[in-house]
Amino acid sequence: MKKQLHFALFLLLPVLIPAQTFTESHELLCGDSVHINQLGYPTWNMPVIVAAPSHGTAVIAGEGSYSLIYESATDFEGFDTVVVECAHATQITCDTGIYVFHTSCQTNTFNITSNATPVCIFPNPASEVVYIRGNLPGEILTITNAAGIVISRVEIPAEDHILPVGLLSPGFYFISFQRGTERKTLPLAIIR
Repeated sequence: MKKQLHFALFLLLPVLIPAQTFTESHELLCGDSVHINQLGYPTWNMPVIVAAPSHGTAVIAGEGSYSLIYESATDFEGFDTVVVECAHATQITCDTGIYVFHTSCQTNTFNITSNATPVCIFPNPASEVVYIRGNLPGEILTITNAAGIVISRVEIPAEDHILPVGLLSPGFYFISFQRGTERKTLPLAIIR
């Protein structure tokens, strides 16, 4: 009986796994900076800024372990966005991170925000409607795009609210809730 050995040659081809996108929000004061650590995957997938901020500055720093360092402008108050490719990564995945920075030049803004009524929006990302839960009757809801342009403003009539978003173009928006001096802002992604 003759034994034969069969060898198979396996080529290691890159496995294409669809990229995911995620959004993170950060609040800071004018002129402050934020360090977001552990981006990318050493040697395989290094993070890259693909959309720079409009008002502040952002850099990827580090060797082996990467960080996004965002510094807000000293005189800008509002939202700024940085998009980082391979923000979360493994050897075979490369997810895009959308980092939204809300900069305030008033030191009391964050106390107001942290004491605001708890609000939940879902689904996020959304395509047709967003469900809003919280003690919201009488609050003013404002939708702004990533550039800070107001798209819509409406008073919320009930505790739970259904917000139609089917007419919004795909992209990133912010939903703000305001009652008196209290204000809460959440990011919202629209997809198709």
